[in-house]
This record gives sequence, C-alpha cells and structure tokens, in this order.
Amino acid sequence: MRTPEPYVMYLRALEKFFDFSIVDSFADLGCSSGRLIEHMKLKYPHVEVFGFEYFEWAKKHADPSIKDFIHLGDLSKPLNHTKKYSIVNCTEVGEHIEKAAEDTLLANIVSLVDDILILTWSNEEHDGDGQHVNPRTKEYIITKLSKMGLLFWKEGTEELKNTLDLSLEGVGHNWWGDNIMVFKKAKFLDTKSRYFLQGIHTDDAGHALYLTENNIRNYGDQSLQAEYKKLISTIQTSVATRTPLSILRASDGDFLFLREIEKGSAKPGRRALTKKYNEINTSLFRSMFWHNDIIATNLGPDSVWSWRTFITLELPEKVLRRIFKNRLGFTQNSYLRYAIDKITAPFLLFGTLPTLIAKIYSIKRGDVYYKKALTLIDGKAVPCEAVYALVATRHIFRNYENEIGIIAGKEKIDVIKQLMRSEDYKKYLGIDSFCEYIEAPQKGAADTVEKLAQSYQSIIKNSKAKIFLVGAGSSKIALIPLLQMYSDAVFIDVGAGIDAIAGIVCQDRPFFANWVNHRIKNYDYSKVDFMDKDNPAWNKDGYVTKSIQL
Repeated sequence: MRTPEPYVMYLRALEKFFDFSIVDSFADLGCSSGRLIEHMKLKYPHVEVFGFEYFEWAKKHADPSIKDFIHLGDLSKPLNHTKKYSIVNCTEVGEHIEKAAEDTLLANIVSLVDDILILTWSNEEHDGDGQHVNPRTKEYIITKLSKMGLLFWKEGTEELKNTLDLSLEGVGHNWWGDNIMVFKKAKFLDTKSRYFLQGIHTDDAGHALYLTENNIRNYGDQSLQAEYKKLISTIQTSVATRTPLSILRASDGDFLFLREIEKGSAKPGRRALTKKYNEINTSLFRSMFWHNDIIATNLGPDSVWSWRTFITLELPEKVLRRIFKNRLGFTQNSYLRYAIDKITAPFLLFGTLPTLIAKIYSIKRGDVYYKKALTLIDGKAVPCEAVYALVATRHIFRNYENEIGIIAGKEKIDVIKQLMRSEDYKKYLGIDSFCEYIEAPQKGAADTVEKLAQSYQSIIKNSKAKIFLVGAGSSKIALIPLLQMYSDAVFIDVGAGIDAIAGIVCQDRPFFANWVNHRIKNYDYSKVDFMDKDNPAWNKDGYVTKSIQL
C-alpha cells in the first residue's frame, strides 16, 4: 500500500481542527514546489491560494496547475503585498533567515494574516548542514508575535501536534509536529485561547470578561473550536443519513420562560407571549424541552446554576401547581421566586440534589432524559456559542446552499426576502436562495404553539429544506420538537442569527463582531422587533462601520 505523501497528511491534520469550508484564502510562505497549495486547491477549489518561494528552481518543479499561484521573492526584505489571507502557513523558514532580518520576516508574515497563522521555527542550532542560522524557542516567538497582534492558540497547537505526530509516523517530516505553533490575530476583545473560534471574534465586554476566566464552567477538555467542529460533523451526518435532529439553545430567557418568571423576554407581551402564563399550557413546554435532541447552553457563569435550578425545582413546583391550581402567590410572584432561586443557588451548585431529582424523573422519562439532564447539571452541554458560529462563520450557508428554510417572524422574513434580491448580499452569505420561508407571529408565538405547529404541517412535510434555521423566541422550546414530527430535516435554533441574516444584529452579540449588517436603503424597519433594540451598544460608533446599505 502506497504511503500518502507528507503534504497530504499535513493537510489532513489541518482539516481536523479547522473548517476549510469557511476559509476564503490560504497562503503558504516558503512553499517550495507548491505541494501543499496544490492539494489545497484540488480539494477546496473555492479557496484562493498564494505560494511564496525564494528559489526559482522550486517553482520550475511545481505542477502546471499551481505554478501561476507561486510568487518568487525574499521574505527577509520588506514585502509589498497588501492582500491578507484567512490562513497563513509558514513552516521551516524562520530558522533559515539571518537574525538581522528576523524583524522584517515577522513583519512580513504578520502583514499577510487576516485570522490564523500556522508557524514552525526550529530551536536546533545544528541541523547537519549549517542552514539553521537563527534558531529560536517557542517562548521567544510567542512573546514576539503577541506584541505584533498575534495570540498563541494553545489548543490549536496541541491538536495539530498530536495529529501530526500520529499521521507522520513512518512518513517523515516529523519536525512539523515538534515545532508547530498556531496563532490567531487579535481583533476586538481578547479571550482565553480555549474560547477562540476560527474566522470570528467577540465584541461583548461582558462576554469577553467571563471568557478570560480560568474555568467559567466545565464542559470537558475540548476547546470551543473543537466543540464547533463536532457540532458541524453531527449536522453533516444527520443531513447525509436523513436522520431528524433538533438543536435548541437554552438561554437565560428560556430559563425564565420555563420557570414562569416575568422578566426580560419572558415577560408576557414582550416577545413569545401575549397571554399570561396561567392562560397557556406551560407543562407542554417543560415536557417538550426534553424532546430536543441537543440542548445547548451559554458559556456564562450562571449557566450551570440556572439549569440545575430548573431541574431541581421542576418536580416540587409541579406538585405545588397541582395543589394550588396556579393560584398560590409563590407561583405567581416571579420576583419573589427569582430571589428564592438566588438564595438556594449555592446549595444547588454543589449538592447532589439536582442529580437525585433527575434520577427520579428518569423513571418516567427514561435514560435519554437522564443523560440530557446530566449534561446540564454537570455543565457539559454543547455551548450556545458553537451554535451561533454556524451563522456567524457562514458555514451553514456555504455547506447547504439552497437547502435551507427559515422559520421566523413575518416582519424579519420580509426583510430577508428583500435582501435576497441583492447579488452582493447573496455573495456575502454564500447562498443563492432560501428554499422555504415559514412565517411565525412576531409576538405571541407561544400562546397557541400546538395550533401553530399544526398550521405548518403541510409546508414542512412537502418542503425540500434539509435544514431549518429557527428564530421564534421561547416558543421554539415546544415548536421545534412538534415540527420534527413532520420532517426528517435538521432544525437549528439560531436565535440572534436570524437578526444577523436580516441585517439587524448588534455586533456585540457573542461572536458576531465580524458580521456585516446589510441594510435596505429607505426600508421601514419600525415594525421589525429587533432583539437588540434596547441594547446600549446598538448605537455605538463602531456599529456604523460594520453596515452596508444596499
């Protein structure tokens, strides 16, 4: 059996950590005969590749299909090249450049990076033929690049090293794994590298604050990028096998809704409800919550406490409702209940009571419920930020072109339909059209959610959509699993992602800092319920620079 060549193995290692469907451009500095960009272009034709090489003989030996993408030049001298690349790769170059030109080399490299840099730099002075004229330690390079705006991506480095060490065993080129380093360009606000996401950033000061803490919650050892990659793999498998899948973001507003605490978006008349809680079937929502296949939760510090509280108090509150028929002041006074929740929080966070309650409920609901409950109790659910990334990176559009349906408020759908008349906007998303638009009430969708789901039955059954992006407030908790009865599509609750598609998201939403809102000139947005209309950041100076009028 023929062993794959090293550059094929190297690309496979990159693919394991990075999502190349959202990579627009790739540069390889010191590309030799261009084997890496050759394989890149073969597998990902949409990626604009750029090779840079010092030796003319190397370009002469390049495959004809890639030769024109290779440019000759000297990285030790100032580079006059203004284009930036999604990923810049530079392996086995730095140690071969004289120390006197080190700053120029690094400045050249940094000038080309739009998001990710993959770099090797040997620390060995003796390479056998005296070519390592400037060996440097990783610590030295990391410190130097951090001052130039490139942050060391610890998790990406470890993932690539482990993959390369395994894949290159017996193939050669094992110095790649020994010296590999991954960096992400600093933009907007900094977070710990564990919470880096390829291609996107966060610009929410509160969000960034808790993403700089050492252990905001324990969702396992994986990085957020790895969680994102795992999520897109799950979606791909479901679409390919036509296996129904629902992904629900369980946010703070949904916690309040399920607990009937009249605050924020959970307040009747604000968004999902126009009726009072005692006028709707709230038990339906609490039951259907667990019918969603994947329940994602926020990375915020209150996430574990919130869902431990919900699980622990679900049973006793159910008993109280039956006894007092929703007339007890305790069940109706949401502010009192909110205060009691805060007092009991320390006991719920560190005790075993939530697990015990979940175990009791599992007698009736089964092991599937128990496993889902444990992921919430232990803080190991899929992060909501990974779900946001599906839209923020535009992965979902590029991979399921013309196979996506939208379920959202009529007013937002009207905006999206108008935007989709623009070729520039379609190019920005990476999609020609949405194959289905299903209009939901902008307010009060939870009032009669069963009737609403039934009214969509025919459309859902006959739809060609393989994926539905849902933005329907807290009505989604029951609406999504009810709609699953009619389709084997994937339903993804993207929340603010719908606002992004409609060009009205505030870029301080988690990982939407890079998003460019496309706005329709002279359009009347006054009837559209902006999720962020009360957000102080909505009118900040930086927002204007991230909008395009069509």
